[in-house]
Amino acid sequence: DDVQQRLPVRADLDGEVARRVPAGIDRRHSRRDLIARRDQLTFIHPFDNFNVMAGQGTMALEILEQVPDLDAIVVPVGGGGLIAGIGTVMRARKPAVRVIGVEPEHAACLTAALAAGKPVPVGLSPTLADGLAVPQIGTEPFKVLPRVVDALVTVNEASIALAILLRIDYENRRIL
Repeated sequence: DDVQQRLPVRADLDGEVARRVPAGIDRRHSRRDLIARRDQLTFIHPFDNFNVMAGQGTMALEILEQVPDLDAIVVPVGGGGLIAGIGTVMRARKPAVRVIGVEPEHAACLTAALAAGKPVPVGLSPTLADGLAVPQIGTEPFKVLPRVVDALVTVNEASIALAILLRIDYENRRIL
């Protein structure tokens, strides 16, 4: 489309791939790699990449700028890149800040990896936290996470739903 013609970057958000490839992470990755080779594209992993983790860590710099007396930070866990980046920056800039990861019980891939001592695939169930639903923690983030995460909390769907409702209520009261 017009955007793809103007920019030298192409982002495929599962559109073409999802229509042609049955569900399954391995087949999807194979298709992704085939498209990248065919079209001479470079695939940049959204969380299993040290440069991406470093970029995500800049969020911690912004948070510390806005809240310098921070005691703890709660970070959602999907593939692990965000919490690895934030945790690394917190350890370097303000080591006393507790870094607490939160993941949905329907996609508890960090919990499973910590129990196994390595990234392992987990079964996924539908979750309200669909942006965190990845079948396996990233290999690169997992190398960092045991050193930078102080606690990990797994939450059930009822807790996620309640948190969403409380946030909506808070925003509605703030607007009025």
